[in-house]
Amino acid sequence: VWGLRLGAGGMDGDGAAEVLGVCYAGHILCKRVSTKTMSEQAVKIIVRPNGPLRVEGPVEMVDANGKQWDLTGKPAISLCRCGASEKRPFCDGSHNKVGFQCAASPEVAAS
Repeated sequence: VWGLRLGAGGMDGDGAAEVLGVCYAGHILCKRVSTKTMSEQAVKIIVRPNGPLRVEGPVEMVDANGKQWDLTGKPAISLCRCGASEKRPFCDGSHNKVGFQCAASPEVAAS
């Protein structure tokens, strides 16, 4: 069901929604899709404790040779930090199997 978009009339008249799937009880799971252009949207990177880097927002990802990954329809991706993923650079959950430990957080500047 990825990529199915409902027009503004399908929600409350403000923007559109992307159908993410249907839960076990049969409810449709949606998220609001921004009407901003790609360059107007902010990218958010979340450092998961003992896990991947979660990248949310519009990004382009290229390898060292300039070849681009197709991220069409992906509002977020998770990038491997542990080095054990078989789907690198993407996370496949291997950090759980190998016991990866890294709880990096920003340091608070002393006043």
